[in-house]
Amino acid sequence: MEPAKTLVVNVVTWNSARFLPHLFESIAAQTTNAFTVTVVDNASSDGTLAWLREKARGVPVLKNFRNGGFARAHNQAIAFALQRWEAEGALDRKYILVLNPDILLAPTCIAQLLSFMDTHPDVDMAGPKLLRADRRTNEDGEIVDIERSSLIDSAGISLLKSRRVIDRGAGEKDSGQYDGGEPFGISGAAMLLRASVIPSIVLQNGEVFDEDFFAYKEDADLSWRFRLLGKRIAFVPGAVAWHHRTARASRGGLIEQYAIRRNRASVIMKYSRRNQLWLEWKNDDAGSRLLHFPWIAAEKIRRVCAATLFPSSAVPALFEAWAGFGRMRRKRKELLTRRRLSPGQIRALFS
Repeated sequence: MEPAKTLVVNVVTWNSARFLPHLFESIAAQTTNAFTVTVVDNASSDGTLAWLREKARGVPVLKNFRNGGFARAHNQAIAFALQRWEAEGALDRKYILVLNPDILLAPTCIAQLLSFMDTHPDVDMAGPKLLRADRRTNEDGEIVDIERSSLIDSAGISLLKSRRVIDRGAGEKDSGQYDGGEPFGISGAAMLLRASVIPSIVLQNGEVFDEDFFAYKEDADLSWRFRLLGKRIAFVPGAVAWHHRTARASRGGLIEQYAIRRNRASVIMKYSRRNQLWLEWKNDDAGSRLLHFPWIAAEKIRRVCAATLFPSSAVPALFEAWAGFGRMRRKRKELLTRRRLSPGQIRALFS
């Protein structure tokens, strides 16, 4: 196994074979070699493991026998990185890049991130500028064309007074309008963490990402925890990457595509609705909610209206959310004993 370096790039795969050639091509094109790559696979069945065995020899691959979710898999990869660094010395000036498999890195992306973190020792979480990569696929789901656009995918994430989580600038043409601002948090599609701070932000059960969330909004939850614990978060506009969002088939199957997308949307909506409630119950405070009541009330009305479009996801999400209320309450009590920023300081970070 390759010796541990300054940065570890952690990639979680789940039926991600179509993305891997482009991801690893962009990784190989980086202008620095001060990093290693680790992959955690969540029981893929589409040839992901075969591709990794053939094309990514030397890359450690941790294989799960079931899909335990984005959060759990990244926690495994983070623990693996920390163990290697601790065995070789210290965590000082060591970093972990949480990365989606559907990301394309600009050649200087990692070098820019490392340079920023080395010169800003007070920053504990950072993220690159994510632009949109539109992909065209054939009827087999294979990517046949990629357009690297100048539209913003995420310039960090914002937490609105309504408690809605959004990607800053999503869909806007990039003209540097967010380059000087500080986001509330960073998208989990490409999130850089300072390794030395991780022991101080984990939950009592040792989790970095909250594994109850499984997937969706776990990045907002971790960002909120960083804020509560007084950690600084920064956006690094000089580091650029592209994130796949939309898939347009080259031919055939419009009805079938619609059915697939509707089923996928239903699953995403269920996790998103459930995790939104957990996000608020776990991290928010009553005083702030009272001050922001008009925005919160308007958002609740919007969600009720939206739920009528996907009732099959709304009802299970609500039941699952309440089933996990006790766990969120226990985690909230833990965070309250460790918080460093006051409710007023947190409110100042809301958009």
